[in-house]
Amino acid sequence: MWTWADRARLEHLEQPPIVEVICGVHFDPLEVDPVLAGAFWAERRDRFPHRKILPALHAAPDPMGVMVALGGAMPLRTWLISADETHLVQIQQDRFYLNWRRRPQGGDYPHFASSGEHGLLAQALREFDAFGRFCEQTLAKSPTVRRVELGKVDHFAEGDSWSGSADLARMMPGLAPFLALCEGGRSDVLWRVHDRKGESEFTATAASTLAFEAGNPQPRKGLKFETSVVLPATAGDLEAKFRIANKTVNAAFDILVPASERQTRFCSRTGSP
Repeated sequence: MWTWADRARLEHLEQPPIVEVICGVHFDPLEVDPVLAGAFWAERRDRFPHRKILPALHAAPDPMGVMVALGGAMPLRTWLISADETHLVQIQQDRFYLNWRRRPQGGDYPHFASSGEHGLLAQALREFDAFGRFCEQTLAKSPTVRRVELGKVDHFAEGDSWSGSADLARMMPGLAPFLALCEGGRSDVLWRVHDRKGESEFTATAASTLAFEAGNPQPRKGLKFETSVVLPATAGDLEAKFRIANKTVNAAFDILVPASERQTRFCSRTGSP
């Protein structure tokens, strides 16, 4: 645990800028290929009616990973996608992910640690448990858990969350020295920190974005803010480690976007995210 995570506290936000959450479990490689993943999909098809095959994620200095080929055949990753495309299960030989993604048709952010079965933590544990049972039945072997990974992606659109570089600097004071150097009309921001502490890793990235919207010929500017934590874990402490990771990611948001700015921009209220 990072000491700054213990000092920070992020309240519940009524209109959070979050657009994606990544809940991952890393385990020792299993003989899970797209054919076997398809058999698992058959059991979960009512929940995830769509599927897709992509290159596998491979361990890299950035804990979010990069797509690469390792020798001979390229390792593959199977996506199982919910009907409204808000939830996504990713399966490969050594990782299992549940992602939530904001979609216009998908409703509100369900929050990570909300009580009941609809919180993302409960969903991730439930889906991984189903995958573990499938591996036990099909491979006669359960996943040997090594790490948990939690990532959150926030998107701050200009005109919604901020207006102009000066206002962006007020919202995220840590970027103020860099924004003070930007005098042109097409300035971009790219800021990143990656820290290792023992077997644990923390990454935070802020980057400018452009989005084209229907009926608007001019692209809309924004800032994407990504945070992720990777912690060593076992099958017996998955929930506890996910909660620690969630506290750390939330603390980073709390530090980089002050409470006074959150209260005016994201309609905060008392609670726990």
